[in-house]
Amino acid sequence: MGGVISANAGEMIMNEAIQRFHRASDFLREKMSTPGDIKKNLQGANLERADLRGANLYEANLYDANLQRANLQKANLQEANLQRVDLKMANLYEANLYDANLLMADLVGANLIDANLVKANLRGAHLQGAHLDMANLEGANLSRSDLRRANLDQANLKGANLENADLQGANLRRAIYNNDTKLPGEFNPDEHYMRLNNTSSFGKRRKKKKLKKK
Repeated sequence: MGGVISANAGEMIMNEAIQRFHRASDFLREKMSTPGDIKKNLQGANLERADLRGANLYEANLYDANLQRANLQKANLQEANLQRVDLKMANLYEANLYDANLLMADLVGANLIDANLVKANLRGAHLQGAHLDMANLEGANLSRSDLRRANLDQANLKGANLENADLQGANLRRAIYNNDTKLPGEFNPDEHYMRLNNTSSFGKRRKKKKLKKK
């Protein structure tokens, strides 16, 4: 009896996941088929737990959208408007967020491992416990962001602005910075085992190509 109940529960969970995927796919298909700039307007959309792996959301307007626990692995969010978006616990592994606007975005616990955040605006963003291992944050604006307990191991922080950011408990071991990096007032990078690198390139492994609109 217990086995039957367990199997039924598993089937229900699977069906729910499939339905979420189709709802998200249908929603995006409808938006992207609309002519003109309207197709990019996803402002306030509820895409919680949506499966958006590899989605092309170039320049999309996702202002104030709900993307909690959404799967955006390898999605293209270049130059997207993600102001005040809810991305708590979202999967943004290897996502392209080049020059994206994440002002005041909620990224608590989000997976941003190896993400491209070059020139991204993360001013005032909530990044407590976020996973930013090996993320490329070159030239990003992280001023006044909350990075408490965030993992920035091997992240590229060259030219990044972290003025007035809260780095309490953050892991910055092996994170790269240069003379253009703006760190909080009394912050000592040596005490956090950060690495100074003033070369013009960060290395081939770290380079992320700017994706263009298809």
